[in-house]
Order: sequence, then C-alpha cells, then structure tokens
Amino acid sequence: MMIEVIAMVGCQVDDEDPCRAPANPCDISEAECRRVVFELTGCIRDFDSDEVPPVRLITSTDFVIEEYQHNSETLASGDLWNNALRMLGLLGSGASAETAKNLAKKRILPEAYYSTESGEIVIIKKRDRGLRIGMEVLAHEFTHFIQNRLYVFKSLEEKYVNSFDSRVSILSLEEGDAEATSKRVGLKLMGTPLQGYDWEKQYQLQLTTDLAVIAQSSSPFLVASIQTLPYVIGARYVEQVWEMAGRPGVEELFSRPPTAFIDWVLTVLPQEQTRLESLQCYPPMPPESLSLFDIDSLGVAGAIAMLSDQPASAEAAIDGYNLASSLVGDSIAVYATLAEGDALAPPMAVVWRTRWSSAEVARSVEQRIQAKGLQLQTRIDDRELLIVTGDTPSHVQNALLTSTTCTGIAELKALLPGEF
Repeated sequence: MMIEVIAMVGCQVDDEDPCRAPANPCDISEAECRRVVFELTGCIRDFDSDEVPPVRLITSTDFVIEEYQHNSETLASGDLWNNALRMLGLLGSGASAETAKNLAKKRILPEAYYSTESGEIVIIKKRDRGLRIGMEVLAHEFTHFIQNRLYVFKSLEEKYVNSFDSRVSILSLEEGDAEATSKRVGLKLMGTPLQGYDWEKQYQLQLTTDLAVIAQSSSPFLVASIQTLPYVIGARYVEQVWEMAGRPGVEELFSRPPTAFIDWVLTVLPQEQTRLESLQCYPPMPPESLSLFDIDSLGVAGAIAMLSDQPASAEAAIDGYNLASSLVGDSIAVYATLAEGDALAPPMAVVWRTRWSSAEVARSVEQRIQAKGLQLQTRIDDRELLIVTGDTPSHVQNALLTSTTCTGIAELKALLPGEF
C-alpha cells in the first residue's frame, strides 16, 4: 500500500540542490517522464545509471489475471499451516498460509510492482491517480530495481530469512527504503525542503490510519497487516537512519539488517541491541501420537493479528498493536499425525509459546486472547504464555499444555528433515 498522505509544509527550492525536481509533474505513461523520475530517484539515492528499467501499464483486471496465473501452484504442505493458523484465529476460512508467506516474500503492491523475474515494472492504471502520486509510485518501484541491482533480493533472503518473522523484517527493509525514497521524491516535486520536515509525525499519522483501515478490512488481520505495516514501519525506521547517517547509514542496513520485526516496530537502531529475547523453554517435544511437522516464529506480526479483532474501532486496533509491541520472543510448533507413506496429516495440534516484556503483560495478553472465545488453552510461566489448540483428542492437547520438560530449540530442529 503506497502512502499517499503528505503534508505540505512549505514551497521553497534550494538552488544548490543537485537533485532538482521538474517544475511540473509529468505523465508516467510517457517515456521522457519515466526517465526524469528514474534520474531523480537515482540522484536521491546516490545511484548513477543510464539504464531506465522497462515499465508496463496494465488494467487492474489484467493484473488480477496475471497474478492468478503466476501463483496458481501452491505448496502441498500449506494445508497444515493453513489449519494451524486458522485454529489460532489468525486466518479466516478462505485465506491461506501461503498467501501470507507470499505477500511477505514478494514486493507486490495494489499500485504497482517490480518483477525480479522479468526486470520490468508494472503499474496498475488508476483514473483517480494524480500525476505527482504517479511519479511517487514509479519512484518506489524504481527503488526496488536499484535495490536488486545493488543487493540482489534473492541473496538477502537466502542470507537473512529463516522464519516468518525475519521475512517480514526483510520486507520492511526493502519496502521501507523504497517508501522513504518515494516520499523524498514527492516532497521535491512539491518544492518542500527536506530539512526540518517532521517525518515522525507523518509516519505516526500514517500508521494510525493504516491500523484503522486494517481493522475494517475483509482480509484476515495477519494478511492485511503484512500488506500494509512493513511499508510505514519500515519507512519510519529507514528515514531515521537516513537523517542520522545519510545514505551510507541506510546502505549499512542492507549489510546488517534487523531480522526481528519487533526491532522495526520499536525503531531499535542498528547500534543498539535487539529487543528479541530467547525463550526460557520452547514448545514441547511431540507426544507419541504425533510427529513434529514444522517450527517457526511469527514474531510481532503474528502477535498483532492475535490481539486484534475485525471489524474493530481505530482505538481498539491501536490498543492491540501497542500490546503486541511488548512481545520479545516466540516459537510456534505444528504437530501432525503420521499417515500412509510417511506423510503428515490431521489430526494435528499447535503450540505457540510467546515471551513478553513482563509477567503482568503476559497476563493481560492471556485475558485478551481468552475473551476472543476461540478454542484455545493457555498457561503462563512467569513472562511466557503458552497457547495450545488443535483437533486432536483433549488429552493430547492437555499433555502439551502441562508438559514440565523444558525443551531447547536445538532439540526441536533435530526432529525436522533437512536444514531449518
């Protein structure tokens, strides 16, 4: 979701600014306009290239058709994750875990997207999009082209992504950098000086607006939040680094990115320690009737979804977001039944162990979860809250809930085939 709200705080032009914007906005359907936007985007980012990436404009109908054809194949194992997240109340009946994971993996916007496969930028036509906003949208996607040239998205994912939480974090880096760049382009197009601009106020306003929109969305909170929050949260973080250390500081983020979404949410800057903590204990070893299917970390994105309701008021959405921001660690394990051919299938059980900033917060989270009326069992161990659900017999879930054996993450990983 592109951020389209920019407060105009002045109309001054710095004659010594090397990155001069055109006097008037132009139409991005024209090649010359695209060249102007690319040069301005590159100048702002200290990137020099004569190669303007190809741009294609399509209708929203064509976009839907292309995406359906591109994403027609799904992972067979997705069904177990779908069931697990639905049991926790994080996905609706029509949504899928693969949808959420793909959204966190691909840089696709309702406005436009950059394809790493074809190298082209696709812009979805919109009649009500003004010329300046169109130039901002294009600058956002040009930034992804530049990012992929400098850092290679696949390399970033291979190096830093090993969980759902880290995937959302890297998405925040990529989208935050693109969003911060496009906002600077937008301000230059309006003649607004960057020095002294209140970025924090702008992004806080946008975060509040986005949370209110998500709370009324027809998409499950987990999916809607992944489509939205990495942009504004990532941009707020990147902009603070940009203001403090310039572009070299932002480039350093791509070498040492925060890989926990909570650090993006709380704007824990690179020179500070992460807010993430190891769990005292991880989900228990599988009972005799079940096998471990997978383990992951949903991070604060999962906590936001768990502690939010739909539909909800803007105030309730913000309250859920603030409470979720107290998460400092988590691990989720999915257990399933060994079926024919060594395949895993339902009945299944899910254990999500979460760690909070204090025991008091953990109790508040437990109360909020219990009030949702889901078929969940909970147990608190000081600052850690254990959540258990599933469609297995009740005695199996009770065994997982009441297990007193403290399991380590290495023990769980050893049960998984291949490298986690």
